[in-house]
Amino acid sequence: MFLEKKIQKKAQASQFSVNDLTVENFPVKAKKSLIVFPFNLLGNLSDFHIVLSNIMDIGQDFCFSVYKINDDVKKSRLEYYSKCGCQQIRYTTTPVGDLFDSVDGLHSSAFKVSYLVEMLHGLLEQKNKKATIVIRDMDSIGYLVYIRDIAALN
Repeated sequence: MFLEKKIQKKAQASQFSVNDLTVENFPVKAKKSLIVFPFNLLGNLSDFHIVLSNIMDIGQDFCFSVYKINDDVKKSRLEYYSKCGCQQIRYTTTPVGDLFDSVDGLHSSAFKVSYLVEMLHGLLEQKNKKATIVIRDMDSIGYLVYIRDIAALN
């Protein structure tokens, strides 16, 4: 009970747009934050590299989840997008993963784990930073990617 009250006094939840994820606009002034993205949000952004780069500049821990790549997930996603009313859904295998898109605006990627690791390390290297990258199975359809302890290289 004591610990729970202590956490409640220190904890703060904020909701904001990915457009606010820059050093200049980041709305949370806490010393340590955890930025959490809804399931597959980054997979739905065409410019997700920019968002990730900006978060690395902010220097706060962050996590996001992405779809796995396998036949069961592919089937579930196709069924889900159809039920959402998406028309003429196309599925493409790309060098970085799977892509679903449609004529009415659907654009949703699932990334290979090897691509995620390579891409994140590449962004860190470009920024002369280091971090711990943890990727874990969430369930049968997704992975959780957690990037923590972002710091400048000496």
